[in-house]
Amino acid sequence: MHYKLLDWIDINKLDWIGLLRNPNAIHLISEKLEQNIQNIQKFDYNSLSLNPNAIHLISEAMKQNLEKFNWSCWLSANPNAIHLLERNLEQIDWGWLSLNPNAIHLISEALEQNPEKIDWHRLSLNPNAIHLLERNPEKIIWFSLSRNPNAVHLISEALERNPEKIDWFSLSGNPNAIHLISKALERNPEKICWYMLSANPSIFTYDYEKMETCRKSIHNEIIQNRFHPKNMDKFDSWGFPFYEDE
Repeated sequence: MHYKLLDWIDINKLDWIGLLRNPNAIHLISEKLEQNIQNIQKFDYNSLSLNPNAIHLISEAMKQNLEKFNWSCWLSANPNAIHLLERNLEQIDWGWLSLNPNAIHLISEALEQNPEKIDWHRLSLNPNAIHLLERNPEKIIWFSLSRNPNAVHLISEALERNPEKIDWFSLSGNPNAIHLISKALERNPEKICWYMLSANPSIFTYDYEKMETCRKSIHNEIIQNRFHPKNMDKFDSWGFPFYEDE
């Protein structure tokens, strides 16, 4: 998939460390590495390791024996590690688990049996914990909720009734709040945090022109192959009846 920056995003204001976390910025990160492979030595590995689309870049770094990645603190937050966590409940870091979108069943059980285990800062950021947050509004941490992509309805309500609750540093990184960010950029640009906005995947839109260019050659190749005279006997089965001149 090809991406390009939205027209109103100034690339010179983007923060490189924040950009490393952006899943839609892989082409920019890769271009930077291709310009100078030594740049990999200067990367913020914590930021890069958070990027779900940077696995190939991380693999390249690991080939150079760069022990820069701290995996231990991320396992409880890893949405794909639930089966491991369920087998080793005593090893769970409940602070990080509170952030895990696939651990809601474990979090719900803890809320009933040991609520003190829950980290409400991280739970307020958990996209699948909205129902738990709505049941406990007094425990919501708005700094975190402002970043929650599934809490835009709560954020919008707060902007109308209690705007002081909203944290614009966090909101600038919310991928589902790009419409709120765009309005703020017009009316109150000083509220925008460009570091967080740089890590926001919604600052990119599809580059349809580039996608069309890349696909055109493939389309032409497929058409030339399918409608080659050697395939004339197959046209009927493909839904293209072939009629010979009488």
